[in-house]
Amino acid sequence: MRVRVEVLPWLSTSMRPGTTGRISLEHELAGTTVRDLVKELAEKDQAFASVVYDREVGELRYPAVVVVNDHLLELLQGLDTKLAEADSVTFMATYVGG
Repeated sequence: MRVRVEVLPWLSTSMRPGTTGRISLEHELAGTTVRDLVKELAEKDQAFASVVYDREVGELRYPAVVVVNDHLLELLQGLDTKLAEADSVTFMATYVGG
């Protein structure tokens, strides 16, 4: 299935120094979940793995957060959230403070 993927700044500029703005792509997903997606992206792109997903631990790296179709991953089923054709998955940095 094909899903839309966006990586927003700060993460995008950390993955690709000198990049301005977001990274947008379509990914042909072999699996069915967000976990499958991040594993596949991390296998294909070492920069994604080093900034967004820790393959050894099997978790997102801080400060990465994921939004699936405008819903925070934390409010869904986490990395086990099922994806469907044409879903939109956005990776962004969490911001805290005040």
